[in-house]
Amino acid sequence: MVMGGGAGVSMIARFKIVTENTEMQIENGREEKWIADAINSMKSSAPTGLKLFLRSIREGRRQNLEGCLLHEYTVICHVIRRTVSNDFYKGVRAKLLEKGKKPEWQPSKLELVEEEMVDRCFGRVDEADWEPLQLPPRSNFVHDNNVASKL
Repeated sequence: MVMGGGAGVSMIARFKIVTENTEMQIENGREEKWIADAINSMKSSAPTGLKLFLRSIREGRRQNLEGCLLHEYTVICHVIRRTVSNDFYKGVRAKLLEKGKKPEWQPSKLELVEEEMVDRCFGRVDEADWEPLQLPPRSNFVHDNNVASKL
């Protein structure tokens, strides 16, 4: 499966999802509800959040669990601290407090989310009161950086 700018799920698959524009071709005219729901969910999501999620998946495929947890923590710290966007708080307000109101994302489209914005969210938080995640040692855990994700 390739998300983003790839060729799609499979060239011979029944369903093809291509490009970051989330265009879909369903053969035989049968639409599966879960696919339509997933696409609608992505269309209503914050473009910055979608780019962060995609990058997280791509990087996580090459990392062990510890690396994934460290990256997730760092990205979430940037999101909560509004490093590049206020979209998280806009989404919470619109979905939970104002019950269904559509948030106005900034930037409003995937193509307007600059790579530098995504890069900043994966870098160290540059604030004095921030501490990187410190995982406790695990004595029964075999630490092998060569174990690849099965995704």
